[in-house]
Amino acid sequence: MRWDIHRYLPRLDLEQGWGMLEPADLEKHMKLQDMVIEQGKALKRCYKMIDDHPEREGQPKIYEKLDYEPRP
Repeated sequence: MRWDIHRYLPRLDLEQGWGMLEPADLEKHMKLQDMVIEQGKALKRCYKMIDDHPEREGQPKIYEKLDYEPRP
């Protein structure tokens, strides 16, 4: 299991006991994760800016999540 596709899953090694290898590109993965989080925040800011205009005109927002009770 040390050299197959499952090598990053938790595994029992006879010499070291339970362990898990960290991916070689862990730093790259963390940077990508941070970029995705920042992109999500940017999208929320954009949605808010887009919703501000119709709200000033007295129209419903486009991206607002409406609370309602579903019909039985």
